Formats: sequence, structure tokens, C-alpha cells
Amino acid sequence: MKVHVRWLLEELPELQRDGVLDADAAQRLRERYRPLLQAAGAGRLLFPLLGTVLIALGIVLLVAHNWDRFDRTLRLTLAFTPLLAGQLACAWTLWRARTSALWREASAAFTVLAFAAALALVGQIYHFPGDLDRYLLTCALVALPLACALDAVLAAALCAAALAGWSWAAPDTGPSGFVVAGLFVPLLALAWHRQRRAPSSLSTVALLGLLAPAFFFAILGSLPNVPRLGLWWLAEFGAILLLLPAPAAAAPWRDPLRSWGGGAVVVAALIGSFPDIWRGWSWYLRPDQLPLGWGLLVLGLALLAVLAWRTWRSGASTAPLWALPALLMALVAATDSRPFAVALALLLSAWVLLTGIALIRSGLRDHDAGRASRGLAMVALLVMLRFVDNEWSFTLRGIAFVLTGVVFVATHLWLRRQVHA
Repeated sequence: MKVHVRWLLEELPELQRDGVLDADAAQRLRERYRPLLQAAGAGRLLFPLLGTVLIALGIVLLVAHNWDRFDRTLRLTLAFTPLLAGQLACAWTLWRARTSALWREASAAFTVLAFAAALALVGQIYHFPGDLDRYLLTCALVALPLACALDAVLAAALCAAALAGWSWAAPDTGPSGFVVAGLFVPLLALAWHRQRRAPSSLSTVALLGLLAPAFFFAILGSLPNVPRLGLWWLAEFGAILLLLPAPAAAAPWRDPLRSWGGGAVVVAALIGSFPDIWRGWSWYLRPDQLPLGWGLLVLGLALLAVLAWRTWRSGASTAPLWALPALLMALVAATDSRPFAVALALLLSAWVLLTGIALIRSGLRDHDAGRASRGLAMVALLVMLRFVDNEWSFTLRGIAFVLTGVVFVATHLWLRRQVHA
């Protein structure tokens, strides 16, 4: 079945050039048969990779058990042999234009891991002093060209994780957020290219799902240690992910950008709904931190404004409302928020409540149970946090939690009946 599906997809461009099919018919055939090809190839890609990882771990354990018995020459040979094998595999992959996705993924990931192991082993053999941040940055710089040249998702994920770790492991001064964002540009370009070429493939979904949180935490680690900056960045980044143009997905897990984005904005608004968050959080930045603290986040806010304007012009009049928490946090970023802490908390609480109700209404209107359930979850979380925030006794809180749980379970069942009616 898979061979026939692949043959049909490969023939579609020629059939379109010969006039046998028009563009719309060819696109409908791709949308109809490409998921079958991806579903058939998921197990074929997963299990060989899992087997390769298990074999590699077994070899590592055997070598580690006898490591002290080896002399320096043998240790260096064992350290560099996997790296050489990985380089040869990558060279073969680049030389052969048509290689399987499994071979590309395995060769790139193996080479990245082999380099990381060789670098650590050489430092251990010669007792070189090393810093974790420099080690992670070196591994990331090696993984970056491999991931882009071989179009390898796993190597790109390893590179993104190394960059995020480097950002957090760096000393107090840390790397500049602009440098971190610049290093992520090739990975973001790879994700954008895969999104345009195969938006519904599992590898594209996995790459987007891993790259988004890695980029967020990498930038967060480069920001000055001011909690209000982190909260602003969380709301801003989530809104940007939500408003990025992307094809509609059949299921939420197929659209990781919007899933991560919606969750980030809601979490930021729920955190900001506590008045104590805005009491005592001052904007203490050294003069050398001001360009980074303001520059990076203001650039993100400008991008968010452009995306919100384009989304509103396209007809999605309610989608730009997801940018409101980030805008509110930006307006009060450099001010003393203690006099109006309660007002800020109430505004963000009202945003969560109204957005949740809007999701419930639109889910009922469009018969989308998932959307209605997400709106109900937002309202439920807001109510539970308000119980936590008050000074009631544990008995009253327990009773309130039980009653609220019963109400929301009954409401959820009612919503499902309304949606499927």
C-alpha cells in the first residue's frame, strides 16, 4: 500500500504538467493520501531509531565498565571511532541525493551524539578544565549545520536543547538575547521550510513542538533576572505563536504552535491574576541590561502588533484579543505597579474569564467539543486559583472545591451533549 501511495504522490507533478489533473485536484489527492504514507512510515522510523539507541547505550555501558583498564591510545581510539563513522555516514548521505529519512535522521543524530561524547572523553582523558556553557555551545554549533544540511529533525532538536542549556548555564552576565535568537534563526528557517513543504507530517509536528519551548527557554535564560520580564516574555511569545500564519490542523496535537501559544498566554494571565505578583516587583536593571531588557521584548511586541493587525484584517476579529495580556504587561513594565496591583489582577482575571466564555460559545456554535472544553478549563482554573488566593479555612476550601468540581463536570457533560446534538 505504502509503495503505491508514494508512487502516486511522485506522479502528481507530471500529471499536472501534462494537463491530466488541475492544481486543485492534485492538491486534494495529496491531502487524501499523504496521511496514509505518514502513518505507515511512523513505525518504520521510530522502531529502528529506538533499536539504534538501545544498541548504542549497550556499547557505552560495556566500554564504561572497562574504561579504567584501557591505555590512553585505546581510549582516544574509542572516543573518535564513533565520530569518524558518523562523519562518513553524513558524507554518504550528502553524496547520495536520494536517501531515506531514517538514514538522514540516524546519521545526523549519531554524529552529534558522537561528537558530544568525544569532546567529553578528550577532556576527561587529558583532564582539561571545562565549563558546561562552553561545552553545550560547542555541541550546538556542531549540530546546527548537520541539522540544516541533512534536514534532520532529531539533530535540530538536540541543537535547540543544547542552545537552551547554554543560555541557562552561562555566567550571570549570560549571552545576549540577540545572539541566542540569531543562533536559532537557521533552526527556525528549517522549521518554516518543513511547514511549507509538509505541514501535516509527524516530523514537522515534532520539530515545531520541540523547537517552540526550546526557543522560549533559551531567550528566557538570556534575559535579566527580573520576574516581570519573564512574565511579559511568556505572554508575548505565546501570542506570537497563536497569531503566526499557519494552515489549520485537523487536531490540536497536529498544531503545536497554537497549543503552546494558547497555553503560554493563559498561564501568564493566570499568574498575573494574583495581586501579589504586582506588589514589590520593581524594574531594577543595570544600565548595561536596559538595551536587552527593552530592545528584545519591544521588538517582539512590534512583531506581535503586526501579526495582530494582519489577523484582524484577514477577518479573524477575535484572535488579536490574545495579545492583550502582553500589551498590558508591556504598558506597566517600567512603572511601579504597587498602587494599581489589584486593578491589574482584576483585568487579567476578567480577560481569562471572558476568553474562556468566548471559547465555550464558539465551540457550541461550531460544534467543536475540544474548543468548548478548553474554554471551560480556563474558567475552572481561574475559579480554583481564586479559592487558593483567599483566606478561607481548609474546610471551606475543600467544600468549595468539591462543589465547583461537581458544577464543572456537569457543565462539561452538558456542553458535550449540546455540541453533539
